[in-house]
Amino acid sequence: MKTIKNLLLMLVVCLLGLSLAGCGDDSLTKVGILKYVTAPALDNAEDGIVEALAKAGFVDGENIKIVYQNPEANPSTLTNAAISLVNDCDIIFAIATPAAQAVKAEIENQGKNTPLIFTAVTDPEAAGLTNCDFITGTNDMNPVADQVALIHDVNPNAKKMGVLYSSNEVNSQVQCDLAIEKAKAMGMSTSTQTITSVNDITNAVNALVSDGCDAIYLPTDNVIATAVATVTNITNDLGIIVICGEEGMIGDGGLVSYSINYKALGVMTGEMGVQVLNGTKAGDIEITGLPVAELSLVINKKAAAAANITVPQALLDKADTVIE
Repeated sequence: MKTIKNLLLMLVVCLLGLSLAGCGDDSLTKVGILKYVTAPALDNAEDGIVEALAKAGFVDGENIKIVYQNPEANPSTLTNAAISLVNDCDIIFAIATPAAQAVKAEIENQGKNTPLIFTAVTDPEAAGLTNCDFITGTNDMNPVADQVALIHDVNPNAKKMGVLYSSNEVNSQVQCDLAIEKAKAMGMSTSTQTITSVNDITNAVNALVSDGCDAIYLPTDNVIATAVATVTNITNDLGIIVICGEEGMIGDGGLVSYSINYKALGVMTGEMGVQVLNGTKAGDIEITGLPVAELSLVINKKAAAAANITVPQALLDKADTVIE
């Protein structure tokens, strides 16, 4: 009998403990982070957001609860992730244009005004993320013209540039247009191929090769960023220059880029979130990006060797980072 009473007492204590723990979790401010896909740039931005929050005293499990979602670029999963976060969270960070657009749509669908802070969005205006009381964030508009100019820095005789991008990403279309404009100003002809998933990349690259491209420009496209190796597996054997929109893609096998520091961009975004958590209205915070001075020239010598491309010493001397 005594044993049964002891067991019942232990059960009551356990249930009470679980109840108190649940109350504690409910009392925490819920911070949602929706990252569109796993990719070096977006991963770094996410790390920067969490770092900035913690530095300001907003620590996961202590006074905030961070709810992570990553649909891996799947449209239906993205929608469900946005619904879940808008249902449950007090503030939401969205990493990449499709993620930000999905969250905004769901906030409006639910008739809420949950603060939304975005990052890694190339053109917030084109994405429909400006002039909204509950939205602010950071753009990652990269120096597309300067990146395309690197083609002739590597090979002055290059005549044709290909561009590969996702047709459902407005950020990529913006960069494609800028890249083509710059290439034509350099006297180069251009060719474009669009994809809807990573499964389209091989055929798209082969089409650019068949079209006689000496170089291929890869924008900060969230799908292509996950599959740079698929591109270079084809281009390396042909000595085709691969210019990328950011340094994470260079680490994955691209040749050269002028790149934004996405960790620093994430920190800037997290600091905006801190302002909102401290009472500032999101719409009162100006949408901005990193200063031009914080761009880095990144060159992958290993990728150059794999493609049998000689990078001029003058360009190597200017590099901020050289991957050996």
